Order: sequence, then structure tokens, then C-alpha cells
Amino acid sequence: MKPLHYLIFHPDYARNKTKVQGKAFIKNQLTDWQGYVWVDEPYGNEDPFVFSERWLYSYCHATQLRRKESSKHAYVTAGSYLLFCSGDAADKGTIQLDTVFVVDHVAEWADNPQGLPEEFQKDYQNKNSDLWERHLKYPFHGEHTGQYTYVSRQ
Repeated sequence: MKPLHYLIFHPDYARNKTKVQGKAFIKNQLTDWQGYVWVDEPYGNEDPFVFSERWLYSYCHATQLRRKESSKHAYVTAGSYLLFCSGDAADKGTIQLDTVFVVDHVAEWADNPQGLPEEFQKDYQNKNSDLWERHLKYPFHGEHTGQYTYVSRQ
């Protein structure tokens, strides 16, 4: 299946300017980098969740991404780009990207007591898991419904 790409708009009030440091390729050279990124409120409903080895996207607008009409499988496939943009800037005619998410695979939520995709079962109610505490727990608290979790490439 051919990858599909999406622009996903978030209102600016739902995003925080956060100072981070890491490694970046600048002019084809790996260098230490420090700067600002826009993310959801830490320890709130972080979606996409970007402070892990692989980023996760499960809830906000994720259920609205196009799927096959006669199937529950997502059209979003490996290689799809999910481009998160400022909704406020778009209202003024400008596309302002804040997150580029390249999909590695789609993890379907399971019909098991935990409901989580198989690869995240170890995180279920694990207070030591950032994936649980900062992203996966929300459907179990009545905020959102899990159908798919899009997992990024590294």
C-alpha cells in the first residue's frame, strides 16, 4: 500500500515552547544542538509523544485519518509523513510545521483486558514507564479511545 501524508493542525494554546538539547545534522555534520521545540504540556496528554526512543501518536485527530472503507486497517502505512502544524498560523495563511513524524508501523489496539497494542503490554499501569504515564494511560482515564498507535521510525 502506498503511504499517504497528512497535515495535522493543533491550536497554539495546546502546545508549549520547550527548550531541548540533542544531536542534530547541520550542513551534513552531526553536532550538539540546543534550541526550542513545540510539544504538548509535559505530563498532560502528550500526543504525539516525542520524548521516547520511538515517537507515538494515538489520539488527537489520529482516529480521523483515512482508512479503507471496508476494513478496520489504517491507510496510514510505513513511510507516511504526519506533519503537525500550527492551527493558528494556518488560519492566517501560513503553514508552520512544528513536528515531522515518519511512520514506521501502525500498532492496532487489541481486544484484551488492557486493550493496548501487544508491543506496549509491558507498559500497562507501569508507573515507571514514561510511555504509560505520559501517553498510553489516557483511554483508561476516560480521555480518548485507542484504535491505532502510529509508531515513528527512529
